[in-house]
Amino acid sequence: MEIQILREGKNIPAHRLEVAFSCLHKEDGTPSRQSLLDALASKLGAERDRIVLVKAATKTGTHETRGVAHVYDSRERLSMVEPRHILERGVKKKPEEGKVGEAPEKKD
Repeated sequence: MEIQILREGKNIPAHRLEVAFSCLHKEDGTPSRQSLLDALASKLGAERDRIVLVKAATKTGTHETRGVAHVYDSRERLSMVEPRHILERGVKKKPEEGKVGEAPEKKD
């Protein structure tokens, strides 16, 4: 997997670097959000927990994923600025008890 930075811009009021990137993945399928974050952290020399993957998309039939990431100055600033639903993307959730649609256990 090869990451190429297409555009970088500093957003001073938000204390972040906004990065547009392209990822070539000829031998593999579409990379996971986690692997994209790892590759971006390595390429940009930033801590992984200060990077938010805002968007990533692969066009059908291609081996290229394009996306946008935000790299914050601090973890605190990241949690103040980014919406919760963006932060929760790609995070595995704990299994819930009694999911909707499941029959309750029978007790004899």
